[in-house]
Amino acid sequence: MDDRGRVPFALVGVVLLVTATAVGATLATRDTPTGTNAADRAADRALAGARVALERATIDASAAAAANPVVTPADTAYGRVLRDDFAFRDALELRVYAATRAAFADLNARHGDATARVSLDGIDSPSDARRAIRAVEIGEIRPGRVCVTVRNATLTVTENGETVGVRERAVSVVVDTPVLALHDRTESFAARVDRGVIDGYGLARETTLRLAPYTAARGLAQYAGAPIANVLANRHVEVAANDGLLAVQRATFGRASNPSEAAVGRAYALTGVTDALAVTRSSARARATRILDSMNATPAQPPADPTAKSSLTPAGAADSALLDVLDGGLESALADAYRVDARRLVRVTRTAHRADAATPPANWTRRATDTASETAVTAAPARPVDAPRDFTVLETIDRRVTVTRTTRTSWTNGSAVRTLSSVERSTYHVSVALAARPALLDGVPARPVDALDERVTAAVRRALLPDGADALAANAVTSDVGTLAETVAVAPPSALREPTQAIGRGTTAPERSR
Repeated sequence: MDDRGRVPFALVGVVLLVTATAVGATLATRDTPTGTNAADRAADRALAGARVALERATIDASAAAAANPVVTPADTAYGRVLRDDFAFRDALELRVYAATRAAFADLNARHGDATARVSLDGIDSPSDARRAIRAVEIGEIRPGRVCVTVRNATLTVTENGETVGVRERAVSVVVDTPVLALHDRTESFAARVDRGVIDGYGLARETTLRLAPYTAARGLAQYAGAPIANVLANRHVEVAANDGLLAVQRATFGRASNPSEAAVGRAYALTGVTDALAVTRSSARARATRILDSMNATPAQPPADPTAKSSLTPAGAADSALLDVLDGGLESALADAYRVDARRLVRVTRTAHRADAATPPANWTRRATDTASETAVTAAPARPVDAPRDFTVLETIDRRVTVTRTTRTSWTNGSAVRTLSSVERSTYHVSVALAARPALLDGVPARPVDALDERVTAAVRRALLPDGADALAANAVTSDVGTLAETVAVAPPSALREPTQAIGRGTTAPERSR
């Protein structure tokens, strides 16, 4: 270096040469499957596979816990390992540990001459089960997502048949599973069912809220002279309790099952019919008594001789006639209540079209033409069909209709005849939806159709698809079938018909207490 601070070019060349040699040696040995680098690569692959295996094991264990939940520990050596207040969670952690151990058994990672595997200790005694539960930690990040950690997993690395490292590692993974959220909601539902009225929200409070206005109305009606023996009967408590239970279910889980809501609706209808029937029967007897009093008619006394004959008194005849009329009126009311307005909605979409026309020979004359059509109907993937407002879609039917038209044309040049065929093929997607709503009745608010009631669907299908879905689909591609609307009668359930059948025609059975 001179006085100006310059570096000789020879020195710069030596520095560059040494640096390039060191970098090249590092890059050349980075990915070689030898030495400690191969063991580290095998260990990394084993841990990555362990995380995938833990995720799969957690999903399987969650499904098993949801299908067969453990809520109360069994009185056995293994059952006493579970805590009474956390039996479900402890059992889930034990399931996760067992499933993860089985998944780790099939895990074996290799890189070059190095092999790595992850393992968990077995469960051979209740103390091992307790240790397994403590080794698993399940934390809920948010409803439907949990973080699962399995500690004390053994990572073993071997190279050329010799063990080069054994370490304990913790394996963690985030899994989407709703099992803990569903369990928490189930526990909340059970607590709300058992909770008292003044203790907070629950079944008792929902039932009381439904019974309070009902008992107040019936009490005022009784005070005004309505023939009500019991202000609150068992049938009222039963319906209110079931309706309250569905309300608690909706508040806890977000919704209630459709069959349960339909059953409660039918129970409300049956209870209302029973109450109305009792009041009407008493009113009918009161009117008959007033009529007989104005006619100065006196009911006949029972004959002293048991073998003697006795005719029916005017009071008995009046009661029998009124009950006959009431019986028929109730049957008519039930028939009106189970009459639905049905619609058949059809949508046709052409999805493909192809025409293969034969070219006629030049200077030939057409002699005759014959056309034949063939229609094939097969099942097709479902497509959504919008139902009119206030209508419920009961059933959707999708068909693929292929129409093939073959035209045969004869040509002649005076001495020879040639027949050519032209084929035209069109494919259509036909979507058919059957929808219904309860027939509108005077003074009765709109109510939903029970889409799960097969009787409604079957009745609408018989009325709107008399020839079957295939015949309708085949007809829809060649003609405008349009929307068909009809009023369909559905037979009421036998449970609703029992009150009317319990009233004997022409009898004067004593009233039951209400």
